[in-house]
Amino acid sequence: QPMARSIRAAEVLAARGAADTARRLIAVIRKTAGDQLEAKDRSKVLKLDARLSMADGSSNADTVAVLDEIVKLDPLDGEALMLLGQHYSKQNEPDRAIFYYERAAGIEAFEANAKVRHAQVLVRMSRYGEALPLLRRAQEVRAREDVARYLEQVERLAKSKKRSEEHTSELQSQFRISYAVFCLKKK
Repeated sequence: QPMARSIRAAEVLAARGAADTARRLIAVIRKTAGDQLEAKDRSKVLKLDARLSMADGSSNADTVAVLDEIVKLDPLDGEALMLLGQHYSKQNEPDRAIFYYERAAGIEAFEANAKVRHAQVLVRMSRYGEALPLLRRAQEVRAREDVARYLEQVERLAKSKKRSEEHTSELQSQFRISYAVFCLKKK
């Protein structure tokens, strides 16, 4: 029970932006508990450590290995799946990020956030049309003002891209016709 309180305190500190203090508390928890930390609490500490690493940009292969291990032990750990998605998104590996976000979206409690994160990856890839259904579903699951604004922006981008593609297609058609006429005149 005392470890659970300490872990919760570290989570609160991390959530409030006191990452350094949270890290020190995690170190104390590890030193005090050692190998006696229960599996559930160990998982919480590992995820908190990974979350802090992601937040300050210091995530590395060790962080990913820990998260992979957590997911192997509990394939329905939505938080670990989301953290892996964030890691791969930051590492510019969109396919791997999408893989983890899709898995997290299959877990009811994480569906809305996972779909938004998945959509953000697609938007960075200029795949606006594919992002729209994800954002709409996220809004159905849990309506949020920030997601509504983002959805509107992506809708505008999708329309703009479609108009641009139509215009480019029209120009290419005109060019082909002009070239064909040029070739005919040459003969």
